[in-house]
Amino acid sequence: QRVNTFDEHDAAALARLRGGRTPALLARFPSLAAHIPWRPLGAFPTPVQALPSPAGSTDIRLLVKRDDLTSPVYGGNKVRKLEHFLADAELSGRRSVVTLGALGTHHGLATTLHATRLGLATHIAMYDQPVTPFVLRNLRGMAAAGATLHYGGGELGAVRAARGVYRDGLLRGSP
Repeated sequence: QRVNTFDEHDAAALARLRGGRTPALLARFPSLAAHIPWRPLGAFPTPVQALPSPAGSTDIRLLVKRDDLTSPVYGGNKVRKLEHFLADAELSGRRSVVTLGALGTHHGLATTLHATRLGLATHIAMYDQPVTPFVLRNLRGMAAAGATLHYGGGELGAVRAARGVYRDGLLRGSP
């Protein structure tokens, strides 16, 4: 069973998916380009913005990296890894992806929103966390975007649920 590994892909297929763009990692290390799938999902680099210095401080400079601007679909640092994982799913002929997280998982929501745009169904195996308005908002977002949610109770149950999705062939077959 594959976990966080990439299949080998045809160079022409990799180039087609990249659409003429090259991420910073592959520009810096071109020998990796034939081995690491990637497709553009975000707008990089994101800006660094200066913030006002704390009151009474003149020698402190505060900067914030605006990763919230990585994508209008759903921003944040999750977009960078999804550019690789979703590219691999597409190139491997997957029709669905499965991920694991707590009930209010940002990764699950980001995966669902970006995968759906690429025509991939999303299965999210979930484990407990305290239910807050934030958690409910993310759960509603995942459901509204079309994710199939698999509740596992604890972390081990979520791992079993994720393995069940894989075992039942939902990644290659119809969602």
